[in-house]
Amino acid sequence: MDGTNIKVVSPGYLREQGLDISDAGVRALAGQEKTVVYVIREASRDALARLKEMGIRVMMLTGDAEAVAR
Repeated sequence: MDGTNIKVVSPGYLREQGLDISDAGVRALAGQEKTVVYVIREASRDALARLKEMGIRVMMLTGDAEAVAR
């Protein structure tokens, strides 16, 4: 999109990549027979992976509502 590499992936894809996606909100949506997808910006994913490899605990802090942050 506009020269930026973006992936739209399933929860199964994230599990295959070793990423923890356990979330009550996601399970609730899946239980309602809704399709759950994740949008991954390549630069963000790479940066997070590098930080984790360095032993840095990564977390997101936001002023948004919990549902928006998820």
